[in-house]
Amino acid sequence: MVWATAAVPAAQAQSGFAGAGLGLVVAGGRGVGPGDCLEAPYNLGLGVRGGVDVVGSALALQASARAHRWRVGPQCVVDGFPPPDGTYPIDDYQNLTEDRFALTDVGIRGTLTGVGAGGMIGLAVGNAWRSGPNAPYVMAAAGVFLQVQSVRLVLGAELYRLRLTFDRFERTWQGGQVTRNVPLGTVHEWNSAGIVTLGAELLLGH
Repeated sequence: MVWATAAVPAAQAQSGFAGAGLGLVVAGGRGVGPGDCLEAPYNLGLGVRGGVDVVGSALALQASARAHRWRVGPQCVVDGFPPPDGTYPIDDYQNLTEDRFALTDVGIRGTLTGVGAGGMIGLAVGNAWRSGPNAPYVMAAAGVFLQVQSVRLVLGAELYRLRLTFDRFERTWQGGQVTRNVPLGTVHEWNSAGIVTLGAELLLGH
């Protein structure tokens, strides 16, 4: 995520950070995307982030939100449709990146600072908001940064495990048409997504 930040007065000399930036979805399992679709996925998002130091500058509580509203990359194709005649169990779902969506989460972040550079790791829990069933998630992040005075230039990656919801059916196909469709209920599945981040971060109250 590209973190282009503006200074915010720190209450009672509390130190932390604040920012805004970009994130790009580069990989996703079933139900995330791009999967079977006819257009490029909505994998580019703009977001905000803020945090408060709780153990010096080494450990912070943070919250972030990012809206994915832009398409990046080529179109994808639909393979194997319609299927040969027969009866099949089908999980009916919309991939997360097939439409606009937003990510919000809260978590902790650890930072190790060297001379002009350093690294960070984080853990968070959150929710992916969209027009279909929302997807709660857990997220692990890691990054490296270069620091110039109170500004950090950050390169990172985020790994998500999302709880996705599918509607399961038993469908019979004949001549390229559905002749029988039996609902089998709703099922849940955990799948992964990867997001690369790049940005700038401003330290507050340090």
